[in-house]
Amino acid sequence: MKSVEQMIQERAYEIYLNREKNGIPGSSDSDYYQAAKEVTAEIEKDKAKKTKVADKKEADKKVVKQEPAPKAEVKKPETVAVKAAAPKAVSSSSAAASKKKVVKKKSSR
Repeated sequence: MKSVEQMIQERAYEIYLNREKNGIPGSSDSDYYQAAKEVTAEIEKDKAKKTKVADKKEADKKVVKQEPAPKAEVKKPETVAVKAAAPKAVSSSSAAASKKKVVKKKSSR
């Protein structure tokens, strides 16, 4: 594999040949500078592609078949038998007293 420096020098020479052929003004320094920009941009582009592919492969490895979540158990409320309390026996005097209170309430309105 060629070194980056070799790639830049070869590209600078190509730029020089094209410039001479077409009568474009310039210098060897400008050819080298342009070549360095082009080669480094190409290297960065290749790195980005490789990184993107590597990231995708890594992401594919991480994808794991997910099991469905277990169903939550719903507990039914327990049936509790409640016996109603027997009504209390009311004495006639307390019944009469409660009637009197009701009467008093009605009459005060």
